[in-house]
Amino acid sequence: MLDNTLELITRSNITKERYALYTTIDQLSETEVKPAQHLLNKMRYPKGSQKGQILSPYLQDKALLFIEDSLYKPANKLLKDTNEDLHKLKETNEDLHRKVQKLDHQNFNFNILVYLIIMILPYLL
Repeated sequence: MLDNTLELITRSNITKERYALYTTIDQLSETEVKPAQHLLNKMRYPKGSQKGQILSPYLQDKALLFIEDSLYKPANKLLKDTNEDLHKLKETNEDLHRKVQKLDHQNFNFNILVYLIIMILPYLL
């Protein structure tokens, strides 16, 4: 089959990229054919001016990077990242708690001031 394809390629104006694609597809095992077909059918822009076109190489690389970072992340790195996130959240929580206490204290002082004004004001009039 590849010999026939090669002969057709030499007779036509087919690009090297298209030939490389044909070669790659021809080399797929039978178990890879269906996932490859699914990949080509699904990895397309769903909306917009490029609707139906295959995702750009940039987006393909981003998708692969996301998969590598999430699926293949070593368990100890995942645990380390989770612990770092937890530490940051605890620090943020403590900071917010301090701010709430400061506001409570300011509110208490303001309430005392208002109370004193209300109690003293009638005597001043």
